[in-house]
Amino acid sequence: MSSKSLAGIPSHIRHVLKIFNKVSNAKVSLADDRVRNYLIESSSDYRNAIRNKILTCMRNGSPYKPNELAPYINDNLRALFSGDINSDPLENISTQSIFDLKDKNDLIQDDQTQITSTHNRSIRRYTDHQANLVRSFSSYYSPLRRVPDDQSFANSFKWYVRLLEKTPVVFFLKVTNRLFSDYSIAELNKPVSDFHEELSKLQNKHIRDVSSKSKSMRSYHFTELLNPDLFSLAIKSQSAIKGTGDFEEALSSLSWEELDKESDALCDILSSKREIKLVNQQLEPVDIDPSQFVGELPLKDVFLQLDSLSVNEVVPYDIIYDDLYMLTIESSIIDQNHDAVMKLLEAYRADLQLVAVRLSLDSPAIVNFLNSQKPSSGLPKKHFNSSYEELLSIAKTKHTDDSDKHYKFANVMKRIGELGLDRVNYGISNNCIYISGR
Repeated sequence: MSSKSLAGIPSHIRHVLKIFNKVSNAKVSLADDRVRNYLIESSSDYRNAIRNKILTCMRNGSPYKPNELAPYINDNLRALFSGDINSDPLENISTQSIFDLKDKNDLIQDDQTQITSTHNRSIRRYTDHQANLVRSFSSYYSPLRRVPDDQSFANSFKWYVRLLEKTPVVFFLKVTNRLFSDYSIAELNKPVSDFHEELSKLQNKHIRDVSSKSKSMRSYHFTELLNPDLFSLAIKSQSAIKGTGDFEEALSSLSWEELDKESDALCDILSSKREIKLVNQQLEPVDIDPSQFVGELPLKDVFLQLDSLSVNEVVPYDIIYDDLYMLTIESSIIDQNHDAVMKLLEAYRADLQLVAVRLSLDSPAIVNFLNSQKPSSGLPKKHFNSSYEELLSIAKTKHTDDSDKHYKFANVMKRIGELGLDRVNYGISNNCIYISGR
């Protein structure tokens, strides 16, 4: 995570994130010297370990057995303190010889392997969860207008471009979170974890059902959309990049100023569905001057109070924010039955709100379904135009027989409407259609 990401966040929101990191780090240990505290029953680290164990049991639906935790920790740590330290031939050096002035080569093994590491050492200040929060918040407050000269951003951008090229169906889901909730502080998101676990069961079932030749094929993929701004750039640059042999050369030749002027329905939808707001303890939006906010809660005083009080007793504010996720149906299984995954979306709709679906017009299965209304018209796939009512009509009236090759995808279209999406838009590159809510 770069300092630029932090700089793109307003000072008062950044201030709250620093407090969150302090509170979260009390539960998620980053330092090796704190491991011993997990063996002391009176320590806060031990109590946090118990609490996290209970949360994990709740999430997995397994019973909590209090006698398991301490032996579990002891058994794993015992290996660190038992047996000889394998540092031969150094362990054979006498104490006197260690203090003798000798050439450093005498302490190097025969193969000339250095004892000390030559790698640079750094202190990790953020967990992955905290770094992802900063990256997501930065994309909201200071959206990228071009791909930064940074390999991690370039790799993410390339992955988004390939996803848009290769994936027939992408569902976009929104999850609303509260920063100082117990789950958030413990770096857990129970609805998302549970959804992912249920989806994994469907993936495993798919692997068991298909032939051994096809087991390497991916069926569904669920991931967080950490950089909606970068994803929007990938959407707008599809036409310019598609078909180019050299991705880096195509990337360097893009006109970011021109792309910034372009408008795409999905980009607008994803932007409008995200919100980050500072709230009071009644979860009412707060409008406050950033400098006044920072002065009201000096970090030194806040951190001292957090040693004995909960964050809700110290900080009279919280942040409500939205995360976006993507669920894909891969091309290798597009012609199969997707009732199970659609039922899963229905079951979790209270926590994972479906905000949009992208259907690729580069997928023969989808194009054939859309054009099946007028099979003799020969409509070019790039010029298919219809309302959702017409798409639903195709699904309901044209593909009611389960022997119909379009029957399975027709069921997907019906379920999309049942989940509240009925507005159809074309993608900027005319290679996809979007279905969204009103």
